[in-house]
Amino acid sequence: MIVGNSTAQERILGVHASLGSDGAGVWEFEGTAGDVISVTVGSEDLDPVVYLLSIAGDELARDDDSGPGTDARLLAVLPETGRYVVGVTAFDGESGSYEVTVHEMPPVEITVGDSARGDLGSGAVAAGVWEFTGDAGAVVSVAVGSDAFDPVVELLSPAGEQLARDDDSGPGTDARLLAVLPETGPYVVRVSAIDNEPGPYEVTVHEMRPAPVMVDGSDTGDLGSGSVAAGVWEFTGDAGVVVSVAVGSDAFDPVVELLSPAGEQLARDDDSGPGTDARLLAILPETGPYVVGVTAFDGEPGPYEVTVHEMGPVEITVGDSDTGDLGSGSVAVGVWEFTGDAGAVVSVAVGSDAFDPVVELLSPAGEQLARDDSGRLLAVLPETGRYVVGVTANDDGTGPYEMAVRVVEVREKHEMNTTSEGVLR
Repeated sequence: MIVGNSTAQERILGVHASLGSDGAGVWEFEGTAGDVISVTVGSEDLDPVVYLLSIAGDELARDDDSGPGTDARLLAVLPETGRYVVGVTAFDGESGSYEVTVHEMPPVEITVGDSARGDLGSGAVAAGVWEFTGDAGAVVSVAVGSDAFDPVVELLSPAGEQLARDDDSGPGTDARLLAVLPETGPYVVRVSAIDNEPGPYEVTVHEMRPAPVMVDGSDTGDLGSGSVAAGVWEFTGDAGVVVSVAVGSDAFDPVVELLSPAGEQLARDDDSGPGTDARLLAILPETGPYVVGVTAFDGEPGPYEVTVHEMGPVEITVGDSDTGDLGSGSVAVGVWEFTGDAGAVVSVAVGSDAFDPVVELLSPAGEQLARDDSGRLLAVLPETGRYVVGVTANDDGTGPYEMAVRVVEVREKHEMNTTSEGVLR
């Protein structure tokens, strides 16, 4: 068992200043490639926002409220040696005094497969920083547990990008994240407290071996207990395919997440299936191996079933309506697609006398643009292309429904003191 702490910090910058009417403070410091730094801005007068920029002007990180109270605190891995810029603004536009500090945070090494203990101090720089070496394509689980505080864990890539962040996916208020490592190299784990309380904690890094699950098939697993209680599955999918991933259990409340071949979290769900079961819908962005992670919302162990289905969307034309019939079971989803133009404002409405409908809209890139459990949503289309609509039942009901996709006319701005009338369809 490795024991680490958060006290071995070197202060690079410490400044007391005031935010005036221009609403921004800018500071510089010199950094070395690969250094892990913490930037904190504290104030009793305002709610600060902090930015870290490269000298070329690229935004490397930004934060609002990760420090004590409404103070700002960010962690970053410096990509190169040179000058860096810290920007300070106020979230609410207020003026007042603040303190900005930059600390180098030398990570404590932890080996994949091991656990380590740390002790989180108090104050603006209260963070534990750890480092492990991982291989490209490996699936890792990083868990942080504490009886003293509510932990938050984040994972940074060798390039300094935040791959994942989690608060309460472990047992109780413990934190646990799942990630696919994009490259071979050193990865940084940061531990902090959501309530900024100090105290001891334990961090665990495990490589997870995914079990294969077939598209249009299902399989069963058994979730153990403890900090790394996660089920990991893998399937191969083709670019542009729409898939439904469902997890059901009589023993616990399941949570499911889907990671792309590049390690990005495409979707995450808790209770969109029957009862407290989990079910998500996603458009696969590329051909390759996809990872499904299964955890328990309440940290309970037990058996479960995971199902992956390819969904063939039914085409609907904007301006038209059509009917469908929602079946029962873990893959009870109606999937539709339409072609939309960039900038168009669309209304998607689903009505049923048989069940309480839920509707969601996915962009051509697979991002969830909107989700509504009243059966009607409104969205501005970000690009021209193919959009996917998913229909499920909020009450686990089944039966027929009608769906309509309409372009909403955007009215011109009226003069002051005039009124207009419209008819809601």
